[in-house]
Amino acid sequence: MVLGIIPGLGATPAAFISYDRARKASKHPEEFGKGSLEGIAAAESGNNAVNGATLVPLLTLGIPGDVITAVMLGAFMLFDLQPGPLLFLQHIDLIYGLFCALIMCDLALRVIGYFFIRYAQKITHMPTSLIFPIIMILCVFGSYSINNSLADVLTMMAFGVLGYIMLLFEISPIPFLIAFILGPMLERGLRRNLSISDGSLLIFIQSPIAILFYVLTIVAIISISRGALKNMD
Repeated sequence: MVLGIIPGLGATPAAFISYDRARKASKHPEEFGKGSLEGIAAAESGNNAVNGATLVPLLTLGIPGDVITAVMLGAFMLFDLQPGPLLFLQHIDLIYGLFCALIMCDLALRVIGYFFIRYAQKITHMPTSLIFPIIMILCVFGSYSINNSLADVLTMMAFGVLGYIMLLFEISPIPFLIAFILGPMLERGLRRNLSISDGSLLIFIQSPIAILFYVLTIVAIISISRGALKNMD
């Protein structure tokens, strides 16, 4: 849950860290990596634990915690809703509606999971030759329906190729997606703060909250870098 609060990390680091902790605490660590139920449960628990927490930076700061909340941020912007402290004052009904939806989803997930898990697992046996064309058709329809423009479809395909190239080189597309959405917000915030401070950069280090986030960012970078180096070894 703590990793979910930190912007940009999301479920993947949480799953790996939970898996690593479970392996170190297990009485049979040699079974990990071979389909151990402990490892599967640990990874999925860490993956699910961050889902609610990623809404914290999104709703309070306007910074998405993962890819899902980055998409939600895009939806907010389409309806001229700016996530942040003012969202709780101007659109508190939306916030309560979101919380109620999360509770209802959790309850529905328990019911659906209990009755349909044995049937849902058969989806994993579907051939990729059938799944990929369906996903591609939905992507084309979705991108075209926004502005009824083929340019949007071509843009979607171009970014799809870019994402595939990034996966080939094992470059995570998550930071790219978050930066793509947050870029304009960063530029507006930078210009506004520089206007307030008459061009002085000291405004970015005068607030204790800002310093706290700088420290958390550095700690997160060091922690992720150390984990990546250990995996390389």
